[in-house]
Amino acid sequence: RNRMTVEQRMDMLTTRLSLTDEQKPKVKVVLEDTQKKMQEVPQDERREKMPAIMDEQNKKLKDILTPDQMEKYTAMQAEMKKGGKKKKSE
Repeated sequence: RNRMTVEQRMDMLTTRLSLTDEQKPKVKVVLEDTQKKMQEVPQDERREKMPAIMDEQNKKLKDILTPDQMEKYTAMQAEMKKGGKKKKSE
């Protein structure tokens, strides 16, 4: 249950995706929006509603990130779902 804060996620995304100064505030707004939505969903409904919330976040990020960054982001998400096992995709 160790959910990352928006700041921690921003740090990770900034580092791993090499976010530009122009992208950072936009990405932060998307992460904050997602976190707010998650907090509004009752605990017992999260498993069911989370995919739609994450889908919406991904669509917004796709408009902000470059195709290369989006590819890395998608790989990061897959990695986190598997429990954080590092997998070289290059």
